[in-house]
Amino acid sequence: MLVAIGMGAVVAGLVSDFPALIWLSKYKEWTFLVAGIMIGFNFWLFYGRKSNQACEIDEYGNETACDTAARWSKIILWISFGLYVVGLFSAYLLLPLQQFSGI
Repeated sequence: MLVAIGMGAVVAGLVSDFPALIWLSKYKEWTFLVAGIMIGFNFWLFYGRKSNQACEIDEYGNETACDTAARWSKIILWISFGLYVVGLFSAYLLLPLQQFSGI
């Protein structure tokens, strides 16, 4: 994605510092599959099952630690899903769409 927006030198620097990026791009099908399964499992954990978690009840109506953790978990889950969709689009759909449209 960085190369597409003109940052080829940044990508070259990242690959020289983190050689595991080559492995991730070589096996991107497995990388996206495992990441998709993990994000899907987290969606199931957050939305799909009944919560049996015991949380304290604040008598003054203040936000409890459970409320704060649930709010941040939801934010991080949706951000990770958004990044996954952007990565999936860039890795598999962007080049065919560019070739089809002639850009």
